[in-house]
Amino acid sequence: MTVTTIVRQIRAVLTDERGLETLEYAVFAAAFLVIVAGAVTLMSADISAAYTDIGNFISSQGAAM
Repeated sequence: MTVTTIVRQIRAVLTDERGLETLEYAVFAAAFLVIVAGAVTLMSADISAAYTDIGNFISSQGAAM
């Protein structure tokens, strides 16, 4: 292979935009998953406390009957 052939192949790879949209969607999906996972992690303590409070309320109402 000559240097000219190598340079042509490198240029062809750099200017080829096929599959770029798929890559953009993959990056967007990964970022979305990171954001959702972070939100769930931040809210998990509050959700757990809410279910505990609801369970305690139901238990106290059942004991009062």
